[in-house]
Amino acid sequence: MLLKIKNINKSYNESYSEKSTIFNNLDFSFEEENIITVYGPSGIGKTTLLNIIGTVDSPDSGELYLNDIKYGPKTYQILRKNHIGYMFQFHYLLPEFTIFENLDLTLRIKGQNDDLKIKNMITEILSDFKILNKMNRYPSQISGGEKQKISLARSVINNPSLVIADEPTGNLDSDNANLIIDKIKSISKDRGVKFLIATHNKEFQRISDSVYNISNLKLVKKII
Repeated sequence: MLLKIKNINKSYNESYSEKSTIFNNLDFSFEEENIITVYGPSGIGKTTLLNIIGTVDSPDSGELYLNDIKYGPKTYQILRKNHIGYMFQFHYLLPEFTIFENLDLTLRIKGQNDDLKIKNMITEILSDFKILNKMNRYPSQISGGEKQKISLARSVINNPSLVIADEPTGNLDSDNANLIIDKIKSISKDRGVKFLIATHNKEFQRISDSVYNISNLKLVKKII
């Protein structure tokens, strides 16, 4: 099983005397689907869920497994390096580096050190995204839609098992948002990468295998 969550509980202290409960004995599994989307209003827990799965945050109690690796301090680095890709509402490209250098840095952090292999991987994915001609430009020299394309390319360039995407089209107009949505679908199909997406954008439902809402501190599957 790709992802399994068992009895996750998560709360935050709002003050010395009040606690806000986000999840209560949450169970969730991700196995055969390629793309799952999670909906819900702001503040309901979508980002908290992704942060827990992405090892950015940790639950108060419960267990998580990704590719049968149990989450914990000793495995977080392994999960980040080898199994999880990240995509956010903001691209977070480093402005002082070119597009090539941003992707090069990502691969080196993931453990790649063969210069020729790195160059070939970057060339291949930028060609696939039809932005190879932007390789030597800086983030300030490309459009918002192109920046988010690079963000998507960066999230999958090392072929992770799971990409966690938090509002990946939140800063885009509808045309660019649909381009990203369609590219996520084709990347998932062509590369076998699975996506867990938190979003307000209803257009993601057309590419999703399963859709969930967060309700009563649980994930509730929606019939689509």
